[in-house]
Amino acid sequence: LIKTGWNRIYDFNFVQACRQEIQYKVKNKLVSRDFKIPFWSYLDKVDEIYTAPESGFKDRDDYYSSCSTYNRLQRIQTPTVIITSKDDPFI
Repeated sequence: LIKTGWNRIYDFNFVQACRQEIQYKVKNKLVSRDFKIPFWSYLDKVDEIYTAPESGFKDRDDYYSSCSTYNRLQRIQTPTVIITSKDDPFI
């Protein structure tokens, strides 16, 4: 849903902030190599090009499946309340 409707504005701004942070890290040699994030990328493209490889994951899908709570929620044994916004693009 982050790619649709008004959520795209949030996604675009977040990606641009990520691009600036990555460019800063490249310039200051704080990352392993240069990462080129296309201007009109979506967040999943940033994860594919930068987040997953720089964090040691095989690819974006490996990163998502390893870090997602989706398959872990059913194993929570303590009574839990999860609060989120109805229009949260990440949820």
